[in-house]
Amino acid sequence: QYDVRAATTEASKDVQTEHELLIGQNDMKVAARLRLNGSEYDNSATWPDDSHFLAWVKAMVRRGQAVTIGVFMNYYLFYDDTNPDAGDKDYDHIVSVMQIETDYLDDAFHDDDIITIGDHGLWAPSWPPQYLFNFTFKDFPATRQQANAKHGSVYSLPDTRSHGNFALAIAGPASSDDTLVPVRVDTSVDYESPEIVDGSNARPKSMPLNLTITLSSLTPGVHYNMFRYSDETKVPTSKFNANRALADEVLDVVAPPGATRVTLTRSIISSDKVIYRAVPVTAP
Repeated sequence: QYDVRAATTEASKDVQTEHELLIGQNDMKVAARLRLNGSEYDNSATWPDDSHFLAWVKAMVRRGQAVTIGVFMNYYLFYDDTNPDAGDKDYDHIVSVMQIETDYLDDAFHDDDIITIGDHGLWAPSWPPQYLFNFTFKDFPATRQQANAKHGSVYSLPDTRSHGNFALAIAGPASSDDTLVPVRVDTSVDYESPEIVDGSNARPKSMPLNLTITLSSLTPGVHYNMFRYSDETKVPTSKFNANRALADEVLDVVAPPGATRVTLTRSIISSDKVIYRAVPVTAP
């Protein structure tokens, strides 16, 4: 979060307290800076309800894209705020769409489709945080007043006909030559300790963590170069082998006979930036 906030601006002061990643505002610019291929939901049109938005989210998830959306928080449950209009008119919190469950093989809206969102641990009346929340498409939308109801849900999808909904979908790394193979990075922890001090610009103390790096869609016996970068501005979007000097490390990876994926592990500290790309050694 610290480094993503830093990527939202070229300013050097008050980065953490004055800048943040906001979908519908600077998300596409930040995605480009992070060398990611992103697309925004087009909320310029006025729709009678949220079905068009949820159908778009469903379609992106079905395509394997990572989708982030804006939601209302229930200000009564979070802050004991009895003002029915408390909170932002557009959205209060940015959450990840973890999955869409459906009985229909299409990208259309259905009342009984189920969306699972991950709130990154914000709702934590007890430890550990809940993290995941499930809603049917029918029950997810709410007005600002419904979202703040005493017996309402912790989160709701803004039913904002006048302002529209907001979402960002990440298809993967930015690349113009179609040579990349998928690289997935999983961390050994899903929390930050200690957390950044509220209102501070100082980076929190680092913590150790382990990475599990999985390369997939490999051809057995073929050699691949896996590049590690520590600076997102040095990550190329084409000719990865020709630009190998930009990488901090280049590792030769070969899928063994009969295997289409390789898993590696690395240990880092949480203040490290590690960005991976992998291509066949025969790629440009």
